Amino acid sequence: MGCAPSTPKKIQEEAEEETVVFFSPVMPAFTSSEGSVSPAPKRVSFGTIPDVPPPKPSLMILQNMDSAPGLIEDSQDVIRDDRWTVVPVCDRIVASSKAKVCTVRARLPSKYTVNRMTSLFFIWMRVIVKSGRRVTRPFTPLVSAFRCDEDLQVLVQAKQNQSDDDISSFLIDCPLDSKVEVKGPEILFPLRDIHNARSIFLLSGGSGISPMLQLLDYCKKSSFGGTLYFAHSSATLAEFPLFAAVEKLPEALPNLRTLHTLTRETPPPDWKGESGRLNIQKLLRFVPKPYPDTLCFICGPPGFKTDLNATVKGLGVKPENIVLFG
Repeated sequence: MGCAPSTPKKIQEEAEEETVVFFSPVMPAFTSSEGSVSPAPKRVSFGTIPDVPPPKPSLMILQNMDSAPGLIEDSQDVIRDDRWTVVPVCDRIVASSKAKVCTVRARLPSKYTVNRMTSLFFIWMRVIVKSGRRVTRPFTPLVSAFRCDEDLQVLVQAKQNQSDDDISSFLIDCPLDSKVEVKGPEILFPLRDIHNARSIFLLSGGSGISPMLQLLDYCKKSSFGGTLYFAHSSATLAEFPLFAAVEKLPEALPNLRTLHTLTRETPPPDWKGESGRLNIQKLLRFVPKPYPDTLCFICGPPGFKTDLNATVKGLGVKPENIVLFG
């Protein structure tokens, strides 16, 4: 039997030289359409940073990686999960009024895409901020692990009262070609059995859209045959990450249904979505009655996850088929 999902807690540890931000989701087992239960994945703790020494010279004095002696191995763009790799920020685009998509010239090892592409994954990123502290946190790339020849893109969202010591501030404002350290990939959730599901609900709020976009990319590339129901909640249209791209997703995924809500502004006249928070009334109009094998993925702020976890249970989604991220 699978363990019941619980709302993961965001934990922040501060040490004298390094700040580590991490999350601890509980990943349940889920039931296939035939009624059998897949083994429950282990609880994954993102809180342990392996004791790997940082590249030398440090990022603070590493101005030109090509001319730095002894960094031939670290300058490769293929990342590994057992050491940090120094890579440049090579592109950045505006995703919303509060977020940008940063591209780092880091690629997945080919053995990962061959052997572990049926998984949602995350990467560690580490930078040295203005105060001199090394700050580390996980990011979920926007594309799945189907290919190893694509640079990794992460959604970075600015926070209210954000300090210069925050890794998001660094990634949003740093000059292109600035160096960051990357390590991974690491498994976030195994996807090998989702093809047993006849429908999948994806519910996200704010920057919680990242794992949903990676999952949708996987469903497109793996030709998922069920129906996908993707609902995203944003405070305002200006803060909706990658809205134009999200609006076009059904063109690439004919089996995808979408619902968007704005919670803190009156929608514009041509708005085709909803207003107000996602609740059981909105979801009843959007999703059909769940199948016994229907899966539900939820990612967003703590209150969002708590409310929707209870809501989808009320709709009839089995508790063991609900996965909470973030």
